[in-house]
Amino acid sequence: MRKHLSVQVFFLLLAVTAHAQILTPATWTVKPAKSSVKVGETVDILFSVRINPGW
Repeated sequence: MRKHLSVQVFFLLLAVTAHAQILTPATWTVKPAKSSVKVGETVDILFSVRINPGW
């Protein structure tokens, strides 16, 4: 039982440290094509991405 608990704690700590390894090489922005929109109007949405150098 104690060995089983030790293995669970090990994998829990491993998961916490693995979460810290996530990189964000790109930054996304989303905005409407027009600054003012009326109710019921169709709007184009512009997606922009900034990719860090080296990616």
